[in-house]
Amino acid sequence: MKTSRQNLNPILVFTVIFILILASTATIFALQSSLSMVTQLSGTISYFDAIKNKETKLVPFMKLYEGDKLTLDKGSSLQLVLFENGSKETWQGPAVLILDKKKGIIAQNSKNQPTISSLSEVVTNEVRRISKIIDTSRMQKAGVRIVRGQSSSEKDKEMLPPVELDSSEEKEVNIARSTYQSLLKGIDKTDITPELFLFSVLADYDQYIEMAQLIEIMKKKQPDNPTIGQLTTWMEEQM
Repeated sequence: MKTSRQNLNPILVFTVIFILILASTATIFALQSSLSMVTQLSGTISYFDAIKNKETKLVPFMKLYEGDKLTLDKGSSLQLVLFENGSKETWQGPAVLILDKKKGIIAQNSKNQPTISSLSEVVTNEVRRISKIIDTSRMQKAGVRIVRGQSSSEKDKEMLPPVELDSSEEKEVNIARSTYQSLLKGIDKTDITPELFLFSVLADYDQYIEMAQLIEIMKKKQPDNPTIGQLTTWMEEQM
């Protein structure tokens, strides 16, 4: 026996349609790869999320995608790591920036030229992993736990001793430490890109004490960046 359209529950129909729309949006989001990650911001910056088709709060370590639009007011600044071309760009407002897969960043209404530096593929990939470690959406929800005010020496006492590395692992970590020292040369005192790189490498080897020390350095460089605290939260969950 066929069911007539008149007998269909309108609430059920609406629910099914809504679920299909969400599933479609999620599929589009999953197919897109991130083009960039925010590593530093200050001042007033508006962010239009092209996938969600709405304005969203911009926070450090957030990933950006094709078509995302950033509007920097006068006096604001933004630092991005671009994954496609392996560059680090710092922009000053006023400016309107649009993420583009081929061109990187398309600047509109900007008289200021960005400060650009090249990053190796290794460094870019490690920095990219930080955005996977941290769920930036948690920053916009009430009740998120941010660890503050605890010195590295206090944290060290609570942490497990460092995992002993074999010779090949020690070599890899030492190479990362050398790269870290190289990244520190000639950068702004608030730039945490070197710390993000080394943190990501150390995370592979469970070197929690050294990771905690890097977090303290990042907090000193960017004391107004609340997202850094999530690295502590994530690290504690791994131990």
